[in-house]
Amino acid sequence: MSPSSKIPEEEKIPLKNKCLVSAGGAVQYLTSNVNLGQLWMPVMNIGYGLNPAILGLVAMILKAVDAVVDPLIGNLSDNTRSRWGRRRPFIIVGAILTGLITPFVWHINPDWSDFWMYSFVAIMGVLTYACMSLWGTP
Repeated sequence: MSPSSKIPEEEKIPLKNKCLVSAGGAVQYLTSNVNLGQLWMPVMNIGYGLNPAILGLVAMILKAVDAVVDPLIGNLSDNTRSRWGRRRPFIIVGAILTGLITPFVWHINPDWSDFWMYSFVAIMGVLTYACMSLWGTP
């Protein structure tokens, strides 16, 4: 496309749509990158005294699970036919589940053994990433 060529008016994306997509991207960034990417490690390490090496291993496992789940959900979404469309059911269900599950990531009982704390972090992380994949991947 040369610099002098213009985009036809009917092909331009309205500013409202651009802002809504950006807002959705910001929510995904806050949920995934800030919440599970940055905040949980110091909280679990300093606040609960969990070993950072094991937490790093848990983080690696979570990313590996996410790398497997994303293509599966994408494939499922591509092959879904419903009266609401291919993507909308995944986005709506995933957004609701992510909103419900994310706060529970932080509800660890300090009286639990280290094994149960690591298990809880891993299970809640897998659930959170799976739900985020439902609304972020399609």
